[in-house]
Amino acid sequence: MPSLTGEMFDAVKAVFLIGNPYHKAGLACNVDIEGGGSTLNVDGKSLTAGNAIPDNWVGKTMDVCNKV
Repeated sequence: MPSLTGEMFDAVKAVFLIGNPYHKAGLACNVDIEGGGSTLNVDGKSLTAGNAIPDNWVGKTMDVCNKV
């Protein structure tokens, strides 16, 4: 995602992620499988510095996580 900039970034209208292991807690694009906020503040199992959704992509993204 970070490598898409300018016209390429503008061409992407939406990103839909399901089961993202890099799900970062606290992002506005985080939803659970019912569209709610129960996974809003949960990190994915593989989250490390630098692999989360870039800030400029949050508004185009829905990151669906199923917290078990």
